[in-house]
Amino acid sequence: MIQRIQTIYMLCAIFVCGLLMHFNIICFIRGNEIYDMTIWGLKPESGTEGGSFSTFPIALLDILTLVLTLYNIFKYKNRSLQIRANILASLLLIGLYVAVFVYYLLIIPSDANFVFQWGLLLPLIAIIFLVLANKSIKSDEALVRSVDHIR
Repeated sequence: MIQRIQTIYMLCAIFVCGLLMHFNIICFIRGNEIYDMTIWGLKPESGTEGGSFSTFPIALLDILTLVLTLYNIFKYKNRSLQIRANILASLLLIGLYVAVFVYYLLIIPSDANFVFQWGLLLPLIAIIFLVLANKSIKSDEALVRSVDHIR
């Protein structure tokens, strides 16, 4: 199980999804107010005034992706299920990007200056790891089928 390269790719995707919980996604400045958007919410930086806003759907998508990928590691005997679960996890991460964009359009004022943070790249890195895992799973499946043809 752990010696397979797709397991390593999925562990890397889990690690990246876990990192997303600790990084800012977007920072925006409006006048003298500075706000940071994480998957947990939109909060003012320390020392500035203003309220916070929950971004629970973004956190939920990240946690679902993390749990699904972790579950997927232990389904190593069912490769077709692994492929479908990795595709679902990738779609959840794309949904995370859509949710961030919707929050960006609805919450952040149009007159604010925004700065994209490193946390915005992390779901893309996780998607790349999941695609690499799918590629390795498909090659394993092809290898198993070729051995079955020899028998």
